[in-house]
Amino acid sequence: MKIQFVKKPFNVIRVYNMEFMHYFNNGKYDKVAKEIKRNPELLQELKKELDKGDKESLRRGLLVLKRLDNEIVKNFLYYVFLGLDSGNRFISKEAEFIIKKLVGKEVVEEAIVESYKYIDDRVLYYLIEHIDNPLYKKIILKYTNCDSLDKAILKIIDRKVLEILSENIYKNKCIVDILLKIVDKLGDEEKKILKEHLSPIILGKWDKNTYKKTKKLFYKLNVNYNLSEDCIINLLKNYKREALNLIVRENIRLSDECYSKILKTLLYSDEELQFIGVKLISLMDDSKKKVDFLFKFLSHGNGKAKTAAINELKKIIKTNKELADYIENKAICNIKIMNMSVKISSLRLLKEYSKKEYLDFLINEHKKIKNKIYQLDREKFKGGFRHLLFIEEEIRKCKIALNIIESIIAEICLKNRIHYKDLKIAEKLGYEFYKTIEIIGSKDLSLIDFDEFLEDVKKYCLITHLTEIIKNKYKNLDEEKAKKVIEIVENLNIHGDIYDANKIIIYALLGKKDKLGEILKLANNYQTYLAFIFAVKHFLKNKLLSDEEIKLLIPKIAEMLYNKRLRKEALKFFEEFPSKIAFPILISENIDDAVDVITKIILTYPELIYSLKERLYSNRRMVLKVLYNLSKYKREMLEDFIYILIILYNSSTYEERKLIKDIIKNVKPEYIKFL
Repeated sequence: MKIQFVKKPFNVIRVYNMEFMHYFNNGKYDKVAKEIKRNPELLQELKKELDKGDKESLRRGLLVLKRLDNEIVKNFLYYVFLGLDSGNRFISKEAEFIIKKLVGKEVVEEAIVESYKYIDDRVLYYLIEHIDNPLYKKIILKYTNCDSLDKAILKIIDRKVLEILSENIYKNKCIVDILLKIVDKLGDEEKKILKEHLSPIILGKWDKNTYKKTKKLFYKLNVNYNLSEDCIINLLKNYKREALNLIVRENIRLSDECYSKILKTLLYSDEELQFIGVKLISLMDDSKKKVDFLFKFLSHGNGKAKTAAINELKKIIKTNKELADYIENKAICNIKIMNMSVKISSLRLLKEYSKKEYLDFLINEHKKIKNKIYQLDREKFKGGFRHLLFIEEEIRKCKIALNIIESIIAEICLKNRIHYKDLKIAEKLGYEFYKTIEIIGSKDLSLIDFDEFLEDVKKYCLITHLTEIIKNKYKNLDEEKAKKVIEIVENLNIHGDIYDANKIIIYALLGKKDKLGEILKLANNYQTYLAFIFAVKHFLKNKLLSDEEIKLLIPKIAEMLYNKRLRKEALKFFEEFPSKIAFPILISENIDDAVDVITKIILTYPELIYSLKERLYSNRRMVLKVLYNLSKYKREMLEDFIYILIILYNSSTYEERKLIKDIIKNVKPEYIKFL
């Protein structure tokens, strides 16, 4: 039925338009629909509102369309598809309702596919633009009556289609496959259109397999892309990772002058561009210039860019002896500077050497930094709030530097079998390096005086250092030492989450089953809950718990599944130690990450599978994922589910149907014909 527009006097149209806008903007959609039925010319106003492109206008427009006849809706199908892809659940729900009503299907996926009967050129171009959507692929295939996308595209090809494909190749890699299949069947004019719109940056966008296909497509189209160095710098600014991939894959050699330009352009940019800069410099042949460039990123880089520069320098240290000496000298010079960021990065490099002759230098640096902390602490409250934040950040960096220095000293002691007591006497340490004691003790207890360290733990509450040593050496402690550790830990004059968490870990490692009641009592917040999971794992692995004790401890971990912060660790626990107690919580909470855990629990306790049947109606998607997992391991367990799955198939979503098909294929493939 063709909509006819009857000409009306200008003043009448104006009144209609004013009424339309008043009702439309005030949410009176029934009245808007009535006005449109009385005066079809108002459809132009509706179209103008929908063409605005904002989500609110689209929402209002769809609420009007759902009240109009299908004959009118057919002409507005483009906007219905916009609604489906809007990313707004309310708008997409309205679009789904309209398309189901138009086609007369209850399942939205089926309705979308069957809408091919009503599409016009504008909708078709939109579908090609979003060709990666499997439902849109089906519409195109049905519309063209073809069995493959390349044949379908050839059937509807025109200038606009080619432009859409070449412009969207950067977004949808499936377009590469389509173009590669049809390119030989295109005329010179059509190939020219493709060449005009294809950019070499596509070569850096997708995975290596797609890169090879794109390269083949470029060859068939005879696309030339001799990139100048200025062009490469611009691509790096705009496309970042893709430009880096392009340079690596095409083996583009850059001059030292270009690297200098890249350094100037990227060194003071954001973290992502700095990271790209480091990766590009890593492509250079090893040389002093390359090392100098990387050191610049140690001074000015941020986050992952600085980490990448350190890792690249560490690689050079391991593979190039001459440059290793050059890096060592530069690192030592940088450590002498009191810029803490540069000092920390250079200390991380010096750790690769850990030479005995560094001891004096490192201990002096430690003392300087310690003095700086005292000085900063005195200045903390001499300025405003910003000054306070700056000072606290500097103190944080100083503490990181102290830890690295103590780690390097520990490595030197371990490498050269130096006892910590000898180091203390020889180097005249004025105070203890507890991080050094912790690292040495964790690897070789004979190189520290453990009893003396325990006295310090008692005096200065060094429980975190003690925990690290116990974690690594609890098997080396005799009964007397273990007893002394427990006694000290029990009597430490400190309170708080970290203390309680370390206490739980030490009790567990030393096998203190008699402390189970206290461990349960201490687990009451995030840090202590994590320690509690660690403790229970340790007890179970070493088979230290009776069935009664297990029943007492496991429910505490099951409760953690309700807490989003603790859920990940609790799931890891139940994956390793499946338990019936966790099963009802995992099912009722509808946790997607829990599919593998539920599968393991059912494989351990097969009788639980029957409780999944009732959940197929309330929690279908998750249950189907579990059943699919089970169908790969124990097909016989699922035989009773086949008939239920066949019944549920028609009322399921697209994703659920796919899962049902896969389950039946794995269990009883001969039943696929009933779907």
